[in-house]
Amino acid sequence: LWMLGAGAKADVQDKDGWTALHAAAMEGRFDVVSVLLAAGAEVNKADEDVCTPLQTAVKKGHGEIVSTLLGAGAEVNKKSKDGVTPLAIAANHGRSELVRQLVKHGAVETPGVTPGGTAYERMEELTADPETHAALALQRCTACGELCKVRWCPRCRKAGRDVGYCSDACQRTDWATHEA
Repeated sequence: LWMLGAGAKADVQDKDGWTALHAAAMEGRFDVVSVLLAAGAEVNKADEDVCTPLQTAVKKGHGEIVSTLLGAGAEVNKKSKDGVTPLAIAANHGRSELVRQLVKHGAVETPGVTPGGTAYERMEELTADPETHAALALQRCTACGELCKVRWCPRCRKAGRDVGYCSDACQRTDWATHEA
């Protein structure tokens, strides 16, 4: 950290693309995360696997750091090279509190990326927590952005697109996107 005071950049990456923010997120060093963000570290800087500090913090279960990164503008639905989102990571690791936190910040289900089923199915297996189940059942409508129980378009899901609507009316208003 003393190097930041001497003018070092906060976003220098190592050979694997990791920054100091990745390392601090992994180690649970809230104090270091705060200093790096204040020094201008890019919150969404990805490593060679397209993993961000948010994904690292979620995987390790560091809720306070997840909250701080989200508050600093971390992309809640950013996919890794393998197509895995922070929500899928939280669900796969059984982190129900992080699942709720991510959903509150706009995380949406990404069909087919959570080993063992969708994030909702995975959390249903891992916890009987009704609040987590309710949070995962709600997603953002592609057309209106409302948090609701969406219906995924089977044709779009088959094509690998995350398109879901809260109503037939929203689907009709978003027909250009839906048909693309």
